Amino acid sequence: MKYWVAKLLEGAWLLALACALLSSAAAAYSRTMQFEERAFGCDPFGYLCMAKEVRRAAAEGRLPDYAIDTPHTRELIEHLKAQPNLPGPSWYTLTGPHAHHYQHRAGRVGPQYPPGTGAMLALFPQGEALHGLSRTVTIVLSITGLVALGLAFVKRTWAAAGGVVLALQTGFEVISRHGDASYSIIAVVLPLLVVVVGLVAARRWAADRPRLSRAAAFLAGASFGFAVLVRIPVLFLLPGVAILVVGAVRYAFVDSRTIAFGLGAALFGTLPLMHHQHRVAGGWNVSTYGTDDAAPPSMKPVDENIRYYLYESRGSEQNVNLRVALLGFLGVALLPGRNRSWLDRLRLLAAATAVWGLPMAYFLTHAIKIDYYPAPGIFTAVAILGVGGLSLRLPKASAETNDAGTFRLFHVPILALALVPGAFALESGWKVWPGTLSVKANPTPTVEYPPELTDPQAWVFGDIQTGSVWYYSGQTAFKLPFADKQARAVIWQFVASRGEPVFLIRDHDGMQPAISDLEQSGGQLEHRGLVMGMPYYRVTWPR
Repeated sequence: MKYWVAKLLEGAWLLALACALLSSAAAAYSRTMQFEERAFGCDPFGYLCMAKEVRRAAAEGRLPDYAIDTPHTRELIEHLKAQPNLPGPSWYTLTGPHAHHYQHRAGRVGPQYPPGTGAMLALFPQGEALHGLSRTVTIVLSITGLVALGLAFVKRTWAAAGGVVLALQTGFEVISRHGDASYSIIAVVLPLLVVVVGLVAARRWAADRPRLSRAAAFLAGASFGFAVLVRIPVLFLLPGVAILVVGAVRYAFVDSRTIAFGLGAALFGTLPLMHHQHRVAGGWNVSTYGTDDAAPPSMKPVDENIRYYLYESRGSEQNVNLRVALLGFLGVALLPGRNRSWLDRLRLLAAATAVWGLPMAYFLTHAIKIDYYPAPGIFTAVAILGVGGLSLRLPKASAETNDAGTFRLFHVPILALALVPGAFALESGWKVWPGTLSVKANPTPTVEYPPELTDPQAWVFGDIQTGSVWYYSGQTAFKLPFADKQARAVIWQFVASRGEPVFLIRDHDGMQPAISDLEQSGGQLEHRGLVMGMPYYRVTWPR
């Protein structure tokens, strides 16, 4: 009788967690369906532009060529290169639209991003790519959670199931809060989850199922490599992931599982990235990113960044999930019975600490701060604690080692600690329940530019719309705020001397210094209308 009562209570707990999981999935789905697939700004335009080229290359049976090479681009670059007193870094970033700059080793304008996100978006038709990718990630995370809860019911590991649900809810939060700002955040969640599940599985199967262990390690390595192709900063997760890789090795520091992981990472990450950098930046070891993004760490922004990343930004909210996951993992690790060695528990704890701490240390010393930067590391850390905690409670393959232990009264506080992630997951699922689920996707906006802006002879300058002009009309547009005063003066003198139409889109406050320089040089602005709700002007100079 006690057995069936216990089984009923376990089932009720897992059913409640399943409801919380599906509630979070529904909320994330509803939120991501409201995202607009719009080539605008930096990240959205950059990734959509690369996806567009991947589709075109696939249809033509060739490798993608991400360069922006137009007559205006070449003429402007040659003129700027000919200026003896104008250093290259002062104008590299203004020679193309957002997310692109002059790659001096390659001698042409190319994107700053690795190819992974564009490749994932290219799996779906243009105009439906963002929603298709978001829908796929949401469905796969939901299925993963339901499978984990089913396993927890069969294996009676219900106490650790809440950590897995919390990890998946963290993934839902990441894609729904940050996915519209950078599509790479949506694209990176799934590969990182596969890395964690693959390495935890490889550790469990290391002695009893060596072939499966090697296959899981290879899959984890391939997923990690691809995650780097999606977001380069994923490399900062490598030390923490390496702790899990070593955790899959029982008798030696390097064995077939380590080799399998490294081979997968090389084939699906290192080699494609080197090839991409060689084609775009002109060297396999040359970063495609600009000088600001690739700047070395500095202690100057640390104080401000601590407040931003740990307390003030939207990204700081996921740190709460991490703290809750840590409490739950400690409870699971201290519960009696079935647990593996203390070394296994410490490895999981150290891996989670490293995948959160090392990227955070870098971002704290990085001048450019964006709230979604730490999100992949936080999600991976919560996933390690959740999936790793569940694996600790699963019975081993050898029957004689499956001692369930004796549960005593003093274990009640430990059990309560283990259930904290589940309780938090239930509350989160209740809070985000979307009510009436919005299943209708927000339509892709139709963007049209006036014919005078798309005239091949016209020169177009702006900021956050420069990518939109290129994506929707094929017209090269140049981002002015990224140039210094000297470079802008050279550009205004150059275009004024050519006698061709010149237009300026006032699409950001950062355009004001460029407008002031233009007016000081004698240029005048003639208002011509609005594009995407922002004014644009014809630039004229007195004769």
